[in-house]
Parts: sequence; structure tokens; C-alpha cells
Amino acid sequence: LDGAVIDADSLTSSKIPTVRGQSEPNSRVRVTVDGFDSQTVHANSEGVWSALIFGLNDGVHRVVASAIDQAGNQGIASAPYQFTLDTSAPSAPGIDNIQPDGGSSDSDGIIGSDSIVVSGHAEPLSTLSVKLGSLGSSQIIVPNNGQWSINFNQIPDGVYVLDANTIDVAGNLAS
Repeated sequence: LDGAVIDADSLTSSKIPTVRGQSEPNSRVRVTVDGFDSQTVHANSEGVWSALIFGLNDGVHRVVASAIDQAGNQGIASAPYQFTLDTSAPSAPGIDNIQPDGGSSDSDGIIGSDSIVVSGHAEPLSTLSVKLGSLGSSQIIVPNNGQWSINFNQIPDGVYVLDANTIDVAGNLAS
């Protein structure tokens, strides 16, 4: 199964995933989704076929394929392939703390060091990218507890904007 990214993880954010498979060359392939016939497609001379799946809601789905050869003989149905459709964007990540804080209060944004630790929260297992102005960014996988921290070192004096974003495991970008 393929779409935005459906492979070993069996996840996609594509609203119209593509099912791909291999069967007897030049056969017809009946594709069934969640127990309902979706469509019949034709395999090419090498037996490769693909089908776009429309009208799915977010959640777990099962696809089964069965081939019908040119003589009309129906083959054994494939084992069900289960995948999860997730089109929902994760919540935006939060920046909760910057240490060390060298200013007169915890919220003035003044740092008295050339090294900082930025910490916050985000969807567990999402890919987090934190950018420190024009100095570059750092990327991590958010731990299972949703709490993260990233170190930035050798920061020259100046004014910087921190920007954080996440992409969940299905490929959805936080809004």
C-alpha cells in the first residue's frame, strides 16, 4: 500500500491512498476495502497493479485483493493488509522553558549564556524541528511522554526568534 507514506509503518496521511500489488500477469484484480468491493483493476504484463482508494475516513482499514485470470478463474484472496489513515494535524508544539535565564525575570527573554537548553511539549513520536533564528535548527523524535529538550551552543550575542514545528508519524504537519 502506498500513499503519502505507507510502508512498513502502515500509516498514511493521504486522503486517497494507492494500493499496489503483484498478481498473475494481465489478470483483473478485485480490490476490497473494509469488506466492500472498491474496484476492479487490471494487472500489466508483469503482473503489477495499483488502485486509488476513495472515500475513506480516518481510522484503521483492511484491504484484500483477489485476481481473476484471463480464463475467468478466481484466485485465492490475499491476506488482509491493515493500515491506518490519519489526516489530522498534530497540535502545535509548545516551548515551555529556556535555560539558563540571565534576565531580571523568567519571562523577559534575556539569556546570559552562549549555550541554552530549550524544552517543551509536542505529540509523542512526532519529528520536532526547533529553529533558532538564522543560526540553524535541530531535529529530534519527541519521546513517548511528549516532553522534549534541545541544546543550542556557541550562540553569538543578538536577538533571535525560536520557531518549533512537528510532523506526526503519518506525515501531517502541525498547524
